[in-house]
Amino acid sequence: QKAARRFRECETPMTNAIGTNPASLTALQMLRANDAQLRDAESRLQTGLRVARPTQDASTFSIAQGIRSEIKAADAISQSIANARGLAVVSLAAMTAISDLAGELEKISVQLGDGTLNRTRQALLEQDYVAIVGEIERFIESANFNGRNQLTQTANDVPVYSSLTGTTAIIPAFNFTADIVEKLIEVTEIEEGGIDPGIVLPFIPPGFGALPPGRGGTPPGQTTPPGQGGNLPGQTTGPGGGSTGGGSTGGTVTYRYDSTTLLGAIKDIKEQIGLALGQMGAALRRLDADDRFMELLRNAKETGLGSAVDADLARDSARYRAEQIRYDLTANGVALANQGRAYLLDIVS
Repeated sequence: QKAARRFRECETPMTNAIGTNPASLTALQMLRANDAQLRDAESRLQTGLRVARPTQDASTFSIAQGIRSEIKAADAISQSIANARGLAVVSLAAMTAISDLAGELEKISVQLGDGTLNRTRQALLEQDYVAIVGEIERFIESANFNGRNQLTQTANDVPVYSSLTGTTAIIPAFNFTADIVEKLIEVTEIEEGGIDPGIVLPFIPPGFGALPPGRGGTPPGQTTPPGQGGNLPGQTTGPGGGSTGGGSTGGTVTYRYDSTTLLGAIKDIKEQIGLALGQMGAALRRLDADDRFMELLRNAKETGLGSAVDADLARDSARYRAEQIRYDLTANGVALANQGRAYLLDIVS
């Protein structure tokens, strides 16, 4: 009775109204506010984000969405750079192997100019030359990555996005098939029964018949001096201008060596390979630098995004517990406010 009397003394003039209970309305309003605070604290603990919805902080949420888009773009660029690096690394590996083989060809070309070698030794060197050219061709054909090959006739420069501003890096293309393989074949090529007059031949493989008159070699009946090309030292020239004997079996064997021409051609090819290696290496270095920068940029953006929207879990955990207690107290207040009209039963009874 004393409590009811004190409560009635604090009431507004509409204390005896049944349809309106100001104390209950106020308590219910506070309960709804506390419920919103409790849900907000619970959301931060569940998502780890201080701003998870635009209704929490529209401007911060908009900024965060823009940063998230840039991070996704940076991820895509990093993946593109990784693919381009793979292509460049595979191409460099093939080019390095081809460069090593070109060094072997240079060695063979020097040995072929040695006039003291017998025909058997020269034939072995010729076979090595042909085998190495075949290896070079296989290396070129196998330099594929993700369906691309930068060393064939059909290769094109590959542009790669390397920054968020749209700048591109280029993976260069080289026609090693034409610039290397075909030249290595052309410089030793011969048609059966004669020589293409437009081709300068460093040597003629055996088994293709005699050289036509006036197409190189040594005039019939003469002996080739050491180191002067043509036949081996001490060998005589057959009727067609080619050499006879020299370890051949059955009929006339025609061969001629111009080690200077062969050596010069291989040196030119080595220079082309060296330039190509430098260009591909420079492209790979740029990709590496762009990749490192994109990683730094992505980390910086993620840090900024976290500063803008991440929740302080330790602080929000304590806040959540406090909001739970406040919610319970407010709910009790609503119950007490609703009981405040119970004295009216005593009046009407």
